[in-house]
Amino acid sequence: MVLSLFEILNKEDRIEILQKQGHGININNMGLKYGPGLIPKIPKNSFFDKSCVAITKQHRYSYMPAHTHNFIELNYQFSGKSTQYINGREYILTPGQLLVMDSEVIQKYEYMQKNDILVNILLNLSDIPSDSNFIDNSVDSFRKFLFNAQDPKNEHQNYLIFDLSKSPEIKLIWEQLFKYALTNMKPFKTRELLLIACLSCLPEPKITNIRTLNSTTKSMVDIIKYIETNYKTVTLEKISNHFGYNKNYISNKIKDYTGLSFIDLLDRKRIILAEKLLLDTNLSITEISNQIGYKNPVSLFRLFKKHLKITPHQFKSKHKNEIN
Repeated sequence: MVLSLFEILNKEDRIEILQKQGHGININNMGLKYGPGLIPKIPKNSFFDKSCVAITKQHRYSYMPAHTHNFIELNYQFSGKSTQYINGREYILTPGQLLVMDSEVIQKYEYMQKNDILVNILLNLSDIPSDSNFIDNSVDSFRKFLFNAQDPKNEHQNYLIFDLSKSPEIKLIWEQLFKYALTNMKPFKTRELLLIACLSCLPEPKITNIRTLNSTTKSMVDIIKYIETNYKTVTLEKISNHFGYNKNYISNKIKDYTGLSFIDLLDRKRIILAEKLLLDTNLSITEISNQIGYKNPVSLFRLFKKHLKITPHQFKSKHKNEIN
């Protein structure tokens, strides 16, 4: 019997049963050190042994004391509500609302009853693969949040709140991610792809609390956006002229902030577009080459052989067969 997402989330787990039997006493199953003046940081533990994306359900029938995280955490209110205190400010999440928090955000929330189902989406920044598309495909608000979160020089008490309640199509994508992860479906990498899809279609945030990005990080957000927009013709020299920085400085900063060289970043952008065109259109290799900024299809073959170890034709054949 295939369970619905509601049935999966509504099923009481061991901690919930204990908290219910204990009349709301919080079960500190992670052994965190709470107390006067103590705000523990939730460790990564085994959350990320399968993927840099983990999905959990928040235990009901109790409260959660103040804490921070060793990762990025997103809270999605599936049903009911949760009264949360974020850096001391009270917010009430209702169904379809999504809270995004950086690692140093101080979070606590009040008692949650049976219908108050909160889904936790955990993202381990240090394990995001260099070939992932979190930065490329995220909406602007989350992209800025992510850049800030990756910069050790910035404060990490930023958060966003999105309201997806009036967007059933977007909610459906998020809920597909939850069911995929909570039922341990494979391959685990699909969790990352589903989360990227979720982040790419977020609306403008309802609440934005991002402290001023340091000037370097803000510049990098603008530079990466410039590369994404002008990928067909962009060069380090053009970036240098546009932003007024030395080419070597820009090259080094791109490497620092993305983990990729300028060439590899540009290659990744072109591969993403080429893959989509190969699978979703009937364009020829020459036409696809022109679409992504190459004058010669030989360049497209070299791109695929360098990064994917196969030719564009082999890529298309392989993935068409998987679909069929």
